[in-house]
Amino acid sequence: MANNKNTWLITAERFIAYFDIMGFKSMIKTGKLPDLYKKFMTLIKTNIKGNRRSRITYYIYSDLIVVVTQDSSQDSLKQLLEASVKITNQILNLDWGVSGSIAKGKLVFDKHNQIFLGQPVVDAYLAQEDVEFYGIVICDSAVDDVKKYLSDVKSKRITKHLVNLLKEERLHFKTGYYSQYHLCWFKYFYNEKGPTHPYYIRNTTDEHVKQKLEVMCQNTKGKARRYIENTIELLNKN
Repeated sequence: MANNKNTWLITAERFIAYFDIMGFKSMIKTGKLPDLYKKFMTLIKTNIKGNRRSRITYYIYSDLIVVVTQDSSQDSLKQLLEASVKITNQILNLDWGVSGSIAKGKLVFDKHNQIFLGQPVVDAYLAQEDVEFYGIVICDSAVDDVKKYLSDVKSKRITKHLVNLLKEERLHFKTGYYSQYHLCWFKYFYNEKGPTHPYYIRNTTDEHVKQKLEVMCQNTKGKARRYIENTIELLNKN
């Protein structure tokens, strides 16, 4: 059951998303910390903080962004999905990449002390660690909820831009090449000139994403390049 809109219980069924920013460590070595701080704050204010009705909050540790929902309601899931797509797109616009995951379950979350405890934390971390492309995979614990939400969206004809967000297909992981549900973040784009709603996104072509990735690929070597190549392959399939 969903909580009161202003209540954040320490222990509750909720969703959690892990985002690992690729290439961030090299940026630390060569970049200016105040500039990186400004970029992070812009990212957070635009995509996560939202307004008083926001059902998501965040925690940042170096190159890791953790986003947690207030509960397991559809409103919470909607905000998390839209924020995930926007975060991935905007990180790419900063010439970084991101690998991520979304899990669900009983989670202890102490906002004040920034404490995370529970199986979803483990699930999200392990899933994200295995991803070998720029994208967001859905853990088994959250797949049914995401599928149900998107099915309801389609039947009710609301927030239609999310209908084609979820897809199951073969993806590149460090442990192999196999089928998994993931978010098609590259088919959506945050419209800065659009409505002022904090989670507004719209359908777009993915050409701008491909062009960005191709430039990044030319300037990247080693393991990091493999992530980009795998992402380009994924876009070409879609």
